[in-house]
Amino acid sequence: MIYVRLNTSGFEYDIYNLVRSFLPGAKLGFLYPRDLAHSLEGGKTAAEALKGYRLQRADAEEKLAYWEEKVAERQGSQQKRTAADPVSRGARGAWTEEKGHANHHERSPEALQEKLSRAQEKLQKTLERQPASVLFVDIREDRIRIRWEADGKEAEKMMRELALADERGLPADPALSVLWSANSGQVCEETLSSVVKERPEAMPCAGERDILLRREQKNVLKRLIYLALSEDLGKNLPWGTLSGIRPTKILLGKLASGASEEEAALWMKETYMVSDAKLATCMEIVRRERKVLRRIHTGGMGGAEDGRKGYSLYLNIPFCPSTCLYCSFTSYPEGKYAALMPDYVSALEREIDYVREDFQEEKKRVLDSIYIGGGTPTSLPAELLDRLLTCIESRLDTSQLKEWTIEAGRPDSITEARLDAIRGHGVTRISINPQTMKDGTLRLIGRHHTSEQIRMAYSLARSKGFDDINMDLIIGLPGESRADVERTLQEIAAMGPENLTIHSLALKRTARLNLRWEEYAKYVMESSDELMALAASYAKKMGLSPYYLYRQKNIAGNQENVGYAKEGYEGIYNIAIMEEQQDIVALGCAADSKKILANGKTDRCENVKNVEEYIARVDQMIERKRRLFFEED
Repeated sequence: MIYVRLNTSGFEYDIYNLVRSFLPGAKLGFLYPRDLAHSLEGGKTAAEALKGYRLQRADAEEKLAYWEEKVAERQGSQQKRTAADPVSRGARGAWTEEKGHANHHERSPEALQEKLSRAQEKLQKTLERQPASVLFVDIREDRIRIRWEADGKEAEKMMRELALADERGLPADPALSVLWSANSGQVCEETLSSVVKERPEAMPCAGERDILLRREQKNVLKRLIYLALSEDLGKNLPWGTLSGIRPTKILLGKLASGASEEEAALWMKETYMVSDAKLATCMEIVRRERKVLRRIHTGGMGGAEDGRKGYSLYLNIPFCPSTCLYCSFTSYPEGKYAALMPDYVSALEREIDYVREDFQEEKKRVLDSIYIGGGTPTSLPAELLDRLLTCIESRLDTSQLKEWTIEAGRPDSITEARLDAIRGHGVTRISINPQTMKDGTLRLIGRHHTSEQIRMAYSLARSKGFDDINMDLIIGLPGESRADVERTLQEIAAMGPENLTIHSLALKRTARLNLRWEEYAKYVMESSDELMALAASYAKKMGLSPYYLYRQKNIAGNQENVGYAKEGYEGIYNIAIMEEQQDIVALGCAADSKKILANGKTDRCENVKNVEEYIARVDQMIERKRRLFFEED
């Protein structure tokens, strides 16, 4: 068991993700104080119970402030009256009733002081019911039990994913301990964990020192917990304490600050305890990304001309032949929504006009890349697809365009007419995404096509002259063995795409796989270092090298998603959005626009997710983007 005393808050979700990384398949239970637990037993969700507690605390604090103000007012009034007529005022034993207020007894100093005392007592009792500012991580077989301060938005997010657990039986004295307190920037830490005592270099903030950055506080705390968990469980994590989705962005930032590759790698290892193998992969990718980013108008990597001049365009087509088992993206069945497709394209055309007016004509911004995703863009009929692509070409300046990608995606949506429509415009890159070449798995995950249709779609695309094709695979699909994965890789290698993207299966909150977990829990879902290494070896045989990487929450085997490409065929849009080096203007329902701020952080706005609502409110979606990108101008 590990015991962490926290007198600071805001790191709960990071710690939670770190614990999940050590035991991703474990059951998780949140241990609440009695009153909060009682609310949960009454049928409330964790978020509802926490919200109820916060409302009670806010009410108690408001009442205390009210009575403190009244006591102060009365004391001031009494002093004025005594000063004006000390004898007569002091001789009168009761206060007269004031207009609009309570009677003389309730308004007497004694009564007011009693009200104030009761308010103080009520607030104190409310605070005592606050989730304890202590974190317990109790690991027993397949269950992790956690208790910590549950205040703040991050904790509320985490609590929605946890079930109530029984606190009985928690040992009083843990085997490992981390003590952590923060006070006005002064951070003091100590540990009873022998592994940390033996390796003081892992504690760069041991003793007491000023830590100005909240991120530094969090990193130190995560390292201590990581070391304690690692010792207790006898295992290390390849990604160390990192739980975010963009490890390469961290490395890019360090290099951009002037550090050498050796200095940046050492800093990553000491700060996040990343393994040598993952560091080597990240560094290889970052070298390649920096070359690509120099070709486009980026904000922070020495890109072409002015960093704020370039942008990339994303268009979302939310229609699909069917919804895959693992998918959580906004999508609508193409058959049911076919009648809405013309109106949807009209709404996209309206947004394209906005891009032309604001980005191209007024701000003179340069369009570097276009990515049409979904959903499945090739769910659109050929004539509508041609109409949309014609609109883009005719209304936007594509003379400096470096890349134009369309996700053809589903082989059952790829037809000769649709490929002709795509080929007739400036599209440079398409995706044909098998996910697996095993027919049984394709049926299980809800894809209504066969492996033979994948081969036919790929062959058709080649015959139409497409010379930059990406293919997506998922490692860890239900029931797939190592042999299944290798057979898929062998078939993809025989086809020879210019890009190969390897995903580790992620258990997404709103995906059918997660919502109906009981139906699929019987299937083995394996994504391991061995399988990822197998995929990397096949990519190397195909002449492909890694060029971008990202991670996801609840990803199988605590792995990552890696894009491989031949030299010169790197996905420019993929790098720009993942490394957050360029503004992304996103069109269509559920599309998420992203603005890169001068300090390297991001701001964003999202279009509504409902397709009918998007069509009806497209002008409001345009106004959202106008405020995001140009309001300060």
